[in-house]
Amino acid sequence: MDSRKQKKLDSKISRKTSGELYSQIQSENGKKFFLMAGKKRENAASTFLGEGCYGSVKLAKDEKEQVLAVKIIPVTLSPTVKGEFDCLTRLGRNPTLVVLPKKSYIFQPVALGREVSKYIFEIEIQIASSKEEKKVAQWELAFAKLCLKIVQQVELMHLKGVYHRDLHLGNILYDDTQDMITIIDFGQGRVAVKEDSLLEINDWQRADYGDLLAAISENVRTIFAHLYDKIIYLLNILSTPAHWDNPAACIKTYFSEFIKEQERYLGLDLKPSQVGYFSLKSKEESKLEIRNVSSCCVIS
Repeated sequence: MDSRKQKKLDSKISRKTSGELYSQIQSENGKKFFLMAGKKRENAASTFLGEGCYGSVKLAKDEKEQVLAVKIIPVTLSPTVKGEFDCLTRLGRNPTLVVLPKKSYIFQPVALGREVSKYIFEIEIQIASSKEEKKVAQWELAFAKLCLKIVQQVELMHLKGVYHRDLHLGNILYDDTQDMITIIDFGQGRVAVKEDSLLEINDWQRADYGDLLAAISENVRTIFAHLYDKIIYLLNILSTPAHWDNPAACIKTYFSEFIKEQERYLGLDLKPSQVGYFSLKSKEESKLEIRNVSSCCVIS
C-alpha cells in the first residue's frame, strides 16, 4: 500500500449526508464504514451502545446503509484484538477488522436485546409488588427457563471452540421479542487451537460456567430462594472438577428439573417474556391474558 492510501486509511473524513455527520473508515479490502455521530456533535451520545472490554461500542453503517456495531479499541493489532476477532469469526458473526496505527475497529452486526441483569431487576420489581404464591412461582419458572436458555447458548459457544473468560450478566443480552440470547464482548475470549491442552480447555469451560452461576446467584439471592439454593449447590459441585465431566449437562439437568416442578405446580408452559400480569386459569380453560413485561427490543 502506497503512502497516499495509507494516509487516507488513517484519516477520519467527515462528511454530511441527510444532515448526519459521519467519520469514514476504510478496510484493506476496500470496504468503507461510517461511524455515526448523530445529527449534531453534541448528540453523539445517542450512537453510543456501551463500554466493552478494552474499548467502547458505537453505531456505524456500511456502504449499503446497513446499521452495524463497531468496537473501537485504543490500540493497534494486539493479541486481545485478534482474540476477539477470532471469537466472533468462529461464532459466525462475520466481523470486519480494521487496524490503524493508533486504533483498531471491529465491525459486526448489532446485538439486539437488553442485558439480562436489567431483565432480572424488572422481575424483582414484579415479585416485590406481588404477594401471591403462584405469581412468584410464575416468575421463578420464567427465570429458570431464561437461565436454561443461557446455559444452552454457552454450551453452543463451547462446542464451537470459543471460551468467553469474562462471562457475567452484563455480557448476555436477552431479546424478548425473539426469545433469543446473545453473548457479547469477547475482549478476553479465546478460541481453542491444537496447541491448547485439554486441561486448559477444561479450565476455561469450568470458569465460564462458574462465572455464570456466580452472577446468577448474586441476582437471585433475595427473590428466588429455591433456585438460589440449587445454584449454590451447582457452584459447590463445580469447585470439585473431578466430579464434573460434563458441566453443561449437569447444569441443564438441574434447571430442567426445577422447571418441570414449577410447570407441574402451575400447569403452564411459558416463555420468559410471557410472564406478566395475567389471570391464572386451569389447563382446560388454557386461555391466558398476557401482557409482555417489555414489548419492545432495546439496544443495550
